[in-house]
Amino acid sequence: MFLFKTDERYTYSTGVLRGLEPYLLKRADYQKVLDAELDELASLLSSLGYGGGEINIEHALDLAIERLFSLTDSLSRDRTVTDTLRLRYDFLNAGAILKAKLFGGNLESEFISFGKIPKDALLKGIDAIWDREKPDLPEILMQSISAARKSASIFNTILEIDAAMDRSFLMYLKEIFQKSEFFERLWKVNADFLNIKILVRVIKTEFLRKMFWEFFIPGGTIPRESFKSALEADRGNVHIEFRNSEYGIKLSDSIKQAIGGKSNIIDNFFKSKLLELYRYTRYCPYGIEVLWAYANMVLEEIGILRTIVRSKRAGVSKDKIMEVISFAME
Repeated sequence: MFLFKTDERYTYSTGVLRGLEPYLLKRADYQKVLDAELDELASLLSSLGYGGGEINIEHALDLAIERLFSLTDSLSRDRTVTDTLRLRYDFLNAGAILKAKLFGGNLESEFISFGKIPKDALLKGIDAIWDREKPDLPEILMQSISAARKSASIFNTILEIDAAMDRSFLMYLKEIFQKSEFFERLWKVNADFLNIKILVRVIKTEFLRKMFWEFFIPGGTIPRESFKSALEADRGNVHIEFRNSEYGIKLSDSIKQAIGGKSNIIDNFFKSKLLELYRYTRYCPYGIEVLWAYANMVLEEIGILRTIVRSKRAGVSKDKIMEVISFAME
């Protein structure tokens, strides 16, 4: 059974969060949103705790993110949780800017406004990197942007930008949360997630398989040898190498389906595993683990609602939406 280190400084914070956890949305709540008509969504979301969307539903979801960050600010003794959550948006935004600069695209639709760094400052910092000048950006973000740009220049696809930025952020998480059993487990699951995701992409797009090792993250639960064997296998046998991992036949089948074209299945598989880990903090008496887990569950919840709302507006069928959010409906 997984054990937690605890920190008595977070006793009060944990008590507050225990009172909020029952209000996290459940499968039945998501089903109501799925079944609702478009003109019913604003009032339904308000009844679920997402008020403020009478004019623009997504405004209610934006407000919820701001409320969450205010909460984590008030409950975190050193702002580590809020700053790291916001930094994740900076990584995503930096990746979007890199894609726009290197491959074109609509940056306005990609930029997320919840990071620590304003859009203009991030654009200016990336331009400085382009001109080989010292950018006014956090060191970790500067290094990540440079690594992503280098990878994209070698392989010349968007894929490398996402992979490089994801890898850099995960390594940063390991550095700042390395002393907790919970965060060590969290890091391992995320490492497996990113390694499997890049493996599937390499196989599906028929890139040079050696490209995988540019982004491989050592130290996950799935050993390097399994990936080596998978990369040497025929396309139809890649999944077999993962049957004996701790994730078992379900991961193996998910890889097979993902290579066959079911694009969301790997994301759903590992998001389910991460949610299991977040929920497991109910066995933690107190600690920053509880705050991190709660914040990420709320952000996932907001992301699911945003997916449903946007998909319904775009006329996507209920069955297709269910495929995308299946990890939340288990």
